[in-house]
Amino acid sequence: MKKALPSSLLCVLAFAAPALAGDDIAVSAVPKNVAAAVQSYFPSAKIISAKTDTKKDLRYYELRALYRDLLLEIDVTSDGRVTEVESKKD
Repeated sequence: MKKALPSSLLCVLAFAAPALAGDDIAVSAVPKNVAAAVQSYFPSAKIISAKTDTKKDLRYYELRALYRDLLLEIDVTSDGRVTEVESKKD
């Protein structure tokens, strides 16, 4: 016998799933103004992966980039504002 999930749990899962992770996109699909924002802070950085997500009705891009000997994780809003940068030694 199959058991149905309570509808309240389904609602939670439906709304929580998008917040757990962004959608992968091709690096070539990153808007020019978003890539330019990265270049303004890290001129020789190379974007190696990208995801897009929405927080508080604001679309943003989660980018991973190589800059010198650092692996950067950079969050940039769709209007080109850098909101967060994390770095790891490569």
